[in-house]
Amino acid sequence: MKNLYYLLILFVSFAVATETSHAQAWVATATKYTGSSSSSINQTFSSPSTTGHLIVVHLSYDNVSRQVSTLVDTKGNNYIRIHTAQTWNTTFRSELWYAYNITGGPGAIKITATLSGASSSFLQIYMSEYSGISNVSPLDLHAVGTGTSTTVTSGSGSTTAPNELIVGVAVGSNGTITGGGTFTTRSNLNDNIVEDKIGATAGSYSATFSSVTGNHWVAELATFKPLIPLPVKLINFDARVLTENRVQLDWATAMETNNDHFDVQHSSNGSDWAVVSEVKGAGTTNGTTQYSAIDNKPYPGVCYYRLAQFDMDGRATYSETVAVHTAPVPGKQIKIYPVPADSYLTVEGGTAELQGVSVINSIGQWMNDKVQITRDNDQKITLSLSLLPRGVYFLKTKDKSYPFYKQ
Repeated sequence: MKNLYYLLILFVSFAVATETSHAQAWVATATKYTGSSSSSINQTFSSPSTTGHLIVVHLSYDNVSRQVSTLVDTKGNNYIRIHTAQTWNTTFRSELWYAYNITGGPGAIKITATLSGASSSFLQIYMSEYSGISNVSPLDLHAVGTGTSTTVTSGSGSTTAPNELIVGVAVGSNGTITGGGTFTTRSNLNDNIVEDKIGATAGSYSATFSSVTGNHWVAELATFKPLIPLPVKLINFDARVLTENRVQLDWATAMETNNDHFDVQHSSNGSDWAVVSEVKGAGTTNGTTQYSAIDNKPYPGVCYYRLAQFDMDGRATYSETVAVHTAPVPGKQIKIYPVPADSYLTVEGGTAELQGVSVINSIGQWMNDKVQITRDNDQKITLSLSLLPRGVYFLKTKDKSYPFYKQ
């Protein structure tokens, strides 16, 4: 345990997964309509979905007092409601949902929507899968329109990026709705339309349709930003403590595109960052490139590191965070016992030293949500550890860090 106090080396390796120049593309659409009384509806895609893709779900149903309570699938993906339920034709409702960066794999996905009450006339689901969509906050624009004219439109809005996926849906109370001329129709179940296209440039878009009879309708539009491949594929990022309490950072890339430089950054708390050094990038290369840097003044106790990678145009992306444990600054020591700890840990020290006590694990994650801290007096506190798994942890005070083992 004494060696742990002075030195803990953490090697953390990871790869940033990217899709290389995968354009947005429609993959599949599945639909279902029921005219019977039901409080739920489900449908299954015809084949397994691919991890990382986008699923867009449109639901339409009767009764203005109802709404979708849950929308789930058999892979546990998280579905986000794009807007509150839109009322149309006085008593009907429409909702649009999406799940991005989905978990796919073996077994076709079944999606189930549960509503707050049973239908009396209809309930329908339209669900589509797309590839090449950003895996970080992909939704850009949403618009919705209702009416009775023969020209059906969602209303317009402006996209913020080129090559966005534009999805349009339209549902009518009676008669046939046809798709917009610049869109590709993916479903016309029950004379309603699901359509999509790619907006080549950023600008104003709307989903347009036509209604033969001009009865009541609702039309919706949602746009999703494309997946932009990261300019650098990072193979690994390692941090280790050297003699004299310096920290060496090593990392490697498998490919680079217009990579200007890296900023090596460190932090004492994992949220406030300062630049340690700047390392010139290789520009554009398909080969493996090795890099290293030295931090001569790491923060005492636990020190966090990350890489900020900058393109030639100044755009930045960030690596995951790694952490090392360095020697604490000299000063008044505190006393912790028993070591190893079982269900509790007692800490004694000065009043100032015992302010802001925290527990972190060996990879730098804060564990205070699993630790109950009781202050016995100004110079003594007790930590309940019953919820902590067995392993090495660090008791972190204002400016020091002390390792202990939970058995």
